[in-house]
Amino acid sequence: MFAALQSLLHDLPYLLSERVQLLALELQRATQALAVMIALALAATILLTTAWIALWVGIAAALVDAGLAHGWVVLLILVLNVAAAVFALWRARAMSQLLTLPATMRRLTVAPAMPTPPESDVAARTP
Repeated sequence: MFAALQSLLHDLPYLLSERVQLLALELQRATQALAVMIALALAATILLTTAWIALWVGIAAALVDAGLAHGWVVLLILVLNVAAAVFALWRARAMSQLLTLPATMRRLTVAPAMPTPPESDVAARTP
């Protein structure tokens, strides 16, 4: 029994070392993957932005061809885009309270007990 325990204690640093090395390698790979993901997200953002602009240029051209004045077309596109941006910001603000992890905080914290008044207040209240 003593020999088995001594052997386990002898092997423990190697076991921990392997796990720490695995963690380091996986963190390195995860960092590289995150960098690629950020670059791809940036590329997708640029492509989607140009597609969005092309869509509105097409809509504007169609409205101008239909006989609507340029000024009204620009105003319509501006109002629709500002309304969509305001809605997106309103939704983001409404969701921001979820960042405080409310359910986890309720589950992991204890509600504060009712504070007891100082003894000087208790003495002053008793007749």
